[in-house]
Amino acid sequence: SFGLPSPLSFGEGQGVRQIIIDPWTQTPAFTIGSNAYDVNYDLQGNVYIYGGQLLYNYQLIKMDSTGAVKWIYSYTNITSMHGYGDFAVDENTGTSYLIGYKPEVNVFKINTAGMQVATFAGNNQMNEMWRMEYNNCTKEIIIGSGGTSDKNQFLRLDTTM
Repeated sequence: SFGLPSPLSFGEGQGVRQIIIDPWTQTPAFTIGSNAYDVNYDLQGNVYIYGGQLLYNYQLIKMDSTGAVKWIYSYTNITSMHGYGDFAVDENTGTSYLIGYKPEVNVFKINTAGMQVATFAGNNQMNEMWRMEYNNCTKEIIIGSGGTSDKNQFLRLDTTM
């Protein structure tokens, strides 16, 4: 016993509250590789899983709140994807953004139907984009950079690209 409250009550006078943990468990259906690198969600209850095979072959899978696969976005043999990079989701719209690094730095914009609708070729002062987050207040992607030749550490990218 860890001295935690009962799972159905959280303090005196607050009444009984139901907790649902892991309403479904699903193994991502990656068709190229089996590594899951990141997970995110939108406010409509969809879950996004990013992974695949290290070096060139990656997929973004969208699942609904029941765990059913809605679409799989694949990109293979893209030379900019030496490492897995990162992805972010606009939680309000469900639009996704993927990044890669070296030798070309790219940002891919994926719409809610799983189709690539825009790209950003990159910034020549950022050789390796490793992490990203969607900022809902400014409607921008914040991208973190690293690498010995990078002159900048972060980039703010307008999502209209």
